[in-house]
Amino acid sequence: MHRMLALIRTGQDFGPPPPNPQDSIVPSKFIEFETPFHFVELEWIETADATHSQGNALYVSIGGGTPYVMLEGVIQQLDEEDLQVLPFTLEWELGRKLHRVTIDITVVPDDNMSVAIDGDSQQVLRLVASAMPRITAFAN
Repeated sequence: MHRMLALIRTGQDFGPPPPNPQDSIVPSKFIEFETPFHFVELEWIETADATHSQGNALYVSIGGGTPYVMLEGVIQQLDEEDLQVLPFTLEWELGRKLHRVTIDITVVPDDNMSVAIDGDSQQVLRLVASAMPRITAFAN
C-alpha cells in the first residue's frame, strides 16, 4: 500500500480522466500515472484472461510492458446497496488537475502463509488510504 501511495505522491500526470469535464469523482478498476522515469498502470483484474494469468489480483505494468501480479487475493467488495466498490477513486478539480486518489481494496490472506496461532481463522483485510500528488499538495 505504501508503495502505491508513494507512486501517486510523486506522479505527474494521471488517468483515467473524467469522461465529462463536469465530473469530479471517477471510480475505476485501474489508475495510470506518469512518474519522472516511467508510465505506470495499476489494474485490478477480477477474472483471468489471456493477458492476466490469474483473477482477483492487482497488476502493475511499467511503460506499457507486460503486466505482473503485484498483489494476489484482491476480491470484489460491495457497499450497503450491493453495488461494487471499485479499488481506485480519483478526485479531480476542474479539468485535468488531480486532487486526491483513494485506494480501497479487500484482500483475502494467503492460506499457505499462516502460523499456528492463527488457527482456522481466515479474516479478510480491508485496506483504505488516500494520497495527494505533491504537485497538488504544495500548489496552494
